[in-house]
Amino acid sequence: MRPPRCNKILPQNLSCGKALIEGNLKRSNYLIMGQETFFIVATNPMNNQIKNSVQQVVSGKTPFVLVGKEHVDPPRVVFPGSFNPLHAGHRTIASVAEKIIGGPLFYEISIDNVDKPSLSTADVVRRVNQFDANDTVAITQSVTFNKKAILFPGAIFAVGIDTLKRIGDTRYYDASGEESAEKRMQLAIDQIAHTGCRMLAFGRKIDHVFCNLEDISIPAALRQLCQTVPESLFREDISSSELR
Repeated sequence: MRPPRCNKILPQNLSCGKALIEGNLKRSNYLIMGQETFFIVATNPMNNQIKNSVQQVVSGKTPFVLVGKEHVDPPRVVFPGSFNPLHAGHRTIASVAEKIIGGPLFYEISIDNVDKPSLSTADVVRRVNQFDANDTVAITQSVTFNKKAILFPGAIFAVGIDTLKRIGDTRYYDASGEESAEKRMQLAIDQIAHTGCRMLAFGRKIDHVFCNLEDISIPAALRQLCQTVPESLFREDISSSELR
């Protein structure tokens, strides 16, 4: 497969500054939620350059790397996932999300994960190489959705209801100081809402039964951020774990 081309893309609500060329990387500064930050855009499509870009994310030098098709407009939809492997169900979700919300759509792969081991650089390269030149993939280190929302303010996240259940489950939030896990969950949901992000909820099989948004119990504040996709528009029972 021909490796995807890497381009600079201006996310929504960000102010562009000067870009500096550092070898085959372009270093651009932006304002994210009022704070100056940087992200790195690879200008060389080779795997070694993707590896170097991933190291920039891991080292904290940039919050994310964008690989793929160039867009003038910011992402309307962000589709997070492990994509291990990328399969027809993922493609259908992306297609339906763009029909409902519009484009462009960015896929997002986080190096770190709440309940899975961190990805190696080789893992990230392998997963990115599943996509083609018409896709845009964001490589981040944003474990939680409130952190993803800071990177992509105003975006609609395409998510399965199993992911929504985790966002609304206190078991995924560690108590810190005087803040309970419940409080930290509420703060995370409030932060997602504050950035203008919303959720487009796709049905999934849970315990061998296909369920949709109305079938699961999640906090009211999170439910208010969600739009459901009816089963008539999406029903794919395939999963990455079954294909591995």
